[in-house]
This record gives sequence, C-alpha cells and structure tokens, in this order.
Amino acid sequence: MFNAATAYERGPLTYRGREVMSPAALTGRMTWYVHSAWDYAGPALHTFSKVQYLDVADADEAVSVAAHFRDAFERNGHHHSVTDGVIFGADGREVALTSHGSIFHVAKQEGRG
Repeated sequence: MFNAATAYERGPLTYRGREVMSPAALTGRMTWYVHSAWDYAGPALHTFSKVQYLDVADADEAVSVAAHFRDAFERNGHHHSVTDGVIFGADGREVALTSHGSIFHVAKQEGRG
C-alpha cells in the first residue's frame, strides 16, 4: 500500500534515461507514515514539509521510512506536531531527509461544536 504511487506522483519524470519517483511521491511517504504511526483521531491539517533530497529512487522502487516524533506544542489553541524522518531506497541508501508538521487537534471556536 505505501509503495503505490498515483499517476500524478509518478508522472513522466526521467533522470539519466530512467523513470524516477517524483519529489511529490517521496514527500508523500512521510504523510503516510505520520497517519499510520500516530493515532490522533483526526482531522489533521498539514502545516509544512521540509525535504532535503539526497538521491533519486526508481519509479517502481520500494522505499521505506523511519521517523521520530520530535515535538508537540500548542499555538492559538491548535495542537501541532513535528515529525522528522528519513526515506530509504530499496538498497538502504538515504534518499531524502524530511521534517513534517501538522495540526493534529484543531482549536474549537466559540459557537461551534
């Protein structure tokens, strides 16, 4: 499931004559990771992604993600999280370093449920 890329993510992106994963496909793996690792009962709002691409991954290459929950804080009633991770290629090489931010608990507004 986590290795399936949408047509948009795959795209016709080539590098040195081979089809490779798009940056969106790699970055999206972190979103999948956060949703599978943390049970925060949603909904959640993505606030930022920082990505340092280190290598390319073939379009059909299996990649894996390892991450840790770096921070949680409250700002304006919203509960935020920051998760840092690394995306590995099938052979174990580091493909990207990431930091993913989201609001995992949206503040209730007066007069709204």
